[in-house]
Amino acid sequence: MIELKQVNYQYPHSNTKTKTLNDINLTIKTGEWVTLLGSNGSGKSTLVKTFNGLIQPDSGEIRINDTLLTSEKIHHVRRQIGMVFQNPDNQFVGSTVESDIAFGLENIGMDHTQMHHRVEEVLRFVDLWDLRNNPPESLSGGQKQRTAIASALVSSPQILILDEATSMLDPEGRKHIMSLLQRIRREQNLTIVAITHNIEESLLSDRIILMHQGEIIQSGTPEEIFSQKDLLFELGLDIPVYEKINLQLKQLEINTPDHLITRESLMNWLWTFN
Repeated sequence: MIELKQVNYQYPHSNTKTKTLNDINLTIKTGEWVTLLGSNGSGKSTLVKTFNGLIQPDSGEIRINDTLLTSEKIHHVRRQIGMVFQNPDNQFVGSTVESDIAFGLENIGMDHTQMHHRVEEVLRFVDLWDLRNNPPESLSGGQKQRTAIASALVSSPQILILDEATSMLDPEGRKHIMSLLQRIRREQNLTIVAITHNIEESLLSDRIILMHQGEIIQSGTPEEIFSQKDLLFELGLDIPVYEKINLQLKQLEINTPDHLITRESLMNWLWTFN
């Protein structure tokens, strides 16, 4: 579980009086998949970096699985969190895929036999075992991001944070990564916190949190959030393409359900329409 109470933060030497994070109160339950949505500069990336102490707030409390995040506990907390960023090239440290993934386990002094077993296990899980001896730079974009996810998973974290992890991928690569995340959620019951500008990806989450100018504006299911079209447009955000189709059907005076935000919901309704 992730708990934040009255968390505030302002970047040093900022030219604006608006706080980067303004009195954030947030609880993310164990096993929940949460998506943070908001325009650039809304505070999403800053927020997730407070979870493991990459950014230390000016005030407030952060608890990770009931552990208060302090300078004394920071290494313990970081062991529980895996992070995957936008550009996987910035995360690679090994000369091969296998050595890159083993790096974190070497740092904590894991037994070599146990480490080899764990690296093989996670590489097979992300379907990269056959590429274990390849240099990371030789991989495709999707394979690089799967390597980054494997590196985040190898230490068996309880929380996985993804900061625009699919934004540099083509549609096929993005599809594979989202399928992998669904499998991770299903088989490992990790808490997932994702930052994305991709509306379709956010539909997979249990809850969407809207951020604007360092504040949490709304929190709810995808259906609840995307029903607030005026608010989303005001914040510079879009709505799912299938909801756009639904709105166009309503303009044609076709009596459709209020919210058809996924392909499945639209197709199911079309099958019953006559």
